[in-house]
Amino acid sequence: MNNVVLYTIPGCMKCHYVKKLLCIKNITFIEKNIFDNSAARSELMDIAGRITPPVLSVNGQIITEYDNL
Repeated sequence: MNNVVLYTIPGCMKCHYVKKLLCIKNITFIEKNIFDNSAARSELMDIAGRITPPVLSVNGQIITEYDNL
């Protein structure tokens, strides 16, 4: 089972695209809004070294480049 986490902020078109892509591919994921959730923001900084969404974590592998999806 894949552990997929998507870090987002409201109004982010790239975040919206990634969510849509995951849904189309029937991939279950957890969305963490870093705008409203300081713990998620800190978690993202720890794992990715940045807080610019979208960031996707798949089984611990971090994908920060939108074009790599």
